[in-house]
Amino acid sequence: MDMIKTTATAVEKLRRQARELSRATGKSLTECREAVALQAGYQNWKHVTACLAACAAAASAAPAARRGQPVRVEFLDEADADPHTVRASATIDGSDAYFKLLEESELAPVVHHPLRGDFFIDLTIEGRRFRAEVVGPNPILEEHGGLHWVQLGACSINRAKQDYPRPSSEFEWFVCKYDNQPRVSLAGLSDAGIRRLALEFGLVIEKPMSAFSYRVHLPAEKFVFERSRAWLALKEWGRKHPRKLARRELGDYLGDWRGRIAGELKKE
Repeated sequence: MDMIKTTATAVEKLRRQARELSRATGKSLTECREAVALQAGYQNWKHVTACLAACAAAASAAPAARRGQPVRVEFLDEADADPHTVRASATIDGSDAYFKLLEESELAPVVHHPLRGDFFIDLTIEGRRFRAEVVGPNPILEEHGGLHWVQLGACSINRAKQDYPRPSSEFEWFVCKYDNQPRVSLAGLSDAGIRRLALEFGLVIEKPMSAFSYRVHLPAEKFVFERSRAWLALKEWGRKHPRKLARRELGDYLGDWRGRIAGELKKE
C-alpha cells in the first residue's frame, strides 16, 4: 500500500465531505467515507488513516529531537511603554520552561469541579467555566454553554477579530485554531485569568500581555500540550477508562495520543 502525504487538515476536509455527501444522498457515513477516499486518490478509508498515522509519526520524530534545545526568551518590563524594549534575557529549555514562566506569573484563582463522563478538566476561572473532553478521536476544549469548541493540540491563545455570530473589527483574546482562527472567546477574562487558562489547558500565549511578555520559539502546539498539566489530566482519564483508551482511533492533531498515554501508564 503506497503512502500518500496526508495532513490532519486534509483528513478533516475529507470527513466533512463525507458528512455532506451522506446528508445529500442518504447513504451511510461509512459508505460515503469510502467514496471520498477513492475520489481523493486513496484505496479506501483505512488507507487514509494509515497515511495520516505514518505522516504523523514521521513529523513527530523530527521535532522530538529539537524539544530539548535551548530557546532564547526575552523578558520585558511590565512598565515599559515600548513593548519591544528588552529588560533582561536568558536561555531556557522549551516547553517545561514556558510553563514554569506561567506558574511564576500572576495567576487568577481557579475552582476545579468534579469530573463526569469523558471530561478530564472542568474548572471555573473568574466566573467562566471551561472544560476539556474526549469526543471521538479528539480531546477538545470548550466553554460550558458556549457555541464553539476547538481541538487541543491544534490551538493557542491569540488576539483575533470575532467572525461569528457577530463579526467585529476589534481584536480580543481567543483560543484560536491554527494560531489565527478564533474559536473560544476569552473576552472579559483578565490577563491573569488568561494565563491561568493557558497553564491549566496546556496552551501557548502567542502575543505579549502585561506581566507576561516574552519571545520564545517553542515546538508545535501538540508537543507543548504533551508537556502540560492538561496532558497529565488526560492521562488520568485514560487510567479511569482503560477500554476507551484502548480504542484504535487516531486524533486529528495529536495522532496516536491514546497509544502514547497507554505507554506512559505501563511504565508507572
